[in-house]
Amino acid sequence: MRLTQLAEELRRVLDGPLPTPGPRSGGARVGDRDHTGPRFRVLVVEDNKVNQQVATLMLTKLGHRVDVAGNGLEAVAAVQQFPYDVVFMDCQMPELDGFGATAEIRKLQGSRSRVPIIAMTANVMSGDLERCLAVGMDDYVSKPLIHATLVARLNRWGGAMQASPAEGDTMAAAGGDVLDPGVVGALLSLAGDSPGFFEDLVGLFLDDLTPRLDGVREGLAARQGGEVVRWAHSLRGSAANLGAVRLAALCGEIEVAARGGDIVAATAFAARLDAEAEQVRAALAEACHESA
Repeated sequence: MRLTQLAEELRRVLDGPLPTPGPRSGGARVGDRDHTGPRFRVLVVEDNKVNQQVATLMLTKLGHRVDVAGNGLEAVAAVQQFPYDVVFMDCQMPELDGFGATAEIRKLQGSRSRVPIIAMTANVMSGDLERCLAVGMDDYVSKPLIHATLVARLNRWGGAMQASPAEGDTMAAAGGDVLDPGVVGALLSLAGDSPGFFEDLVGLFLDDLTPRLDGVREGLAARQGGEVVRWAHSLRGSAANLGAVRLAALCGEIEVAARGGDIVAATAFAARLDAEAEQVRAALAEACHESA
């Protein structure tokens, strides 16, 4: 089967540790386990701290042992140290991206057991899935991450698990509330027995918000499309995971324009970033107050 055919089939189905001293671990406590199925050792490869926290909490709440690698180089080192059941691999990272890391891991494994690698991407565009398959990835999940989707992928690649009813992978459309109440509510529910988790997650996001906004602006000023794409993509992912869907959608518009070389259009979209970011800051502050 050709890669394009395999990609279309995947779309059809899906739509209907670090170098020594070892990876950062988020092993689950008994109280965190939401099911009685198999427990897996999972590697999350992601440079965005907010996304790291969300993925780790979701997976540990399911009872799994989670290690985190901050870039592709750390991921390659980690899989040489530990026999992971599943790897969730971000595609865009510094040092070595997810495509390069997957290619290196496949070379290292040779004829040995083939660890399933699942791409995590906010860009499910034409050609993206084909590229994931071409380097040796097995599947993908869209950002923002959804609990039921993670369960479904682990069920497919890690072993038999009790999956919840399927939820869509698509991000809510732009417009409406500054924060998607469904996403915020899910995070608060997920962190119910982890006091301060939501506030800590918001703190991580806000700490990185200004540098990412500055990165977009500086990239536009220098007409460096690659830098604009990098910063907009990073902000898009963390904003979506906190339910800031309008900010995430705006970053997506900037990313698409910059990726296509249209700096003028990207600059026009970016003119709305500061105002939207301020609304997100205020909405997150209110959400933290209400959750206290």
